[in-house]
Amino acid sequence: MPYAGNVRFVSASAFLFFAGSLAFPTRVTRADLLHPRYIESYNDCSADQESKLKQDFADAASFARHAFDNLDENSPAYANYFRTEAGNGLEEDIEHAKHIWSAIASNNDPTNPSYTFTVRCAPDGDEECESRTTQSWAITDARPEEADGTPRQMKICPFYFTDASTRQSSTSHPWIPNPRRTQDSWCRPEARFRDFSMGGLTLLHEMTHLDALANVAGYPERHDEDGDFNTHATEDVQGVEPGNNPPQQARELAQIWRDGREGDYDELTEPYRNAESLAASAFEHYVMKFCELDHVDI
Repeated sequence: MPYAGNVRFVSASAFLFFAGSLAFPTRVTRADLLHPRYIESYNDCSADQESKLKQDFADAASFARHAFDNLDENSPAYANYFRTEAGNGLEEDIEHAKHIWSAIASNNDPTNPSYTFTVRCAPDGDEECESRTTQSWAITDARPEEADGTPRQMKICPFYFTDASTRQSSTSHPWIPNPRRTQDSWCRPEARFRDFSMGGLTLLHEMTHLDALANVAGYPERHDEDGDFNTHATEDVQGVEPGNNPPQQARELAQIWRDGREGDYDELTEPYRNAESLAASAFEHYVMKFCELDHVDI
């Protein structure tokens, strides 16, 4: 269920970056080469939590920036998550994906952000975070802003700061392609998608749930049946397995659409509308680029 945001906010420009060269050397030891330029405030977060979130939001914007700049439909990082046949969903998926990645990564004037939202760290025992059937990393209010401009809220649950899948950031290890056995690197031999898990992937997913962001990105409005409101925000696909593995579920969603089996499901979410499809595709592209891989196994 959506919840009301408060009047203090983190500007969307918290995730906007200095323009800079995207031509990287073959080997990199630090992957976040785009740097945050302005942050308004965080709510109810400790200094350590705020530091962690700043890095992870910077990572999320970096994933989006690289996807917008040079991810195309010929890459497995795209083809694993979207429709690939011209005239059969390819144009719709790639257009919307590029628009939302651009909106997240765009280098706008921080004094006049195109969208805003609040970020709040929930306390231990938060009822909403613990009321889900599975533990939540974050909960984002997908409703449009209030008439007075009050932005909506992204609540960060305590689980986010302790779970192995979100505890790390892009800077937790260097990005050394083909590392020696004794070298510390994200790019370990035989590493699978889950082995690269980090907080920025989750925050990129959550950002697409914001109506204000999706509206800026040109997403069409839809009706949210659960909350009974209209929104431009992405959704989380339902009825597609495995429900406990969002990247794998996103790949399966794309395959269903490519096979023409969407009619077997009740109002099946299109790939560009599924939050994890957008986040996992951008993240997989980033991993492939900095680890110099031709694919990432799930």
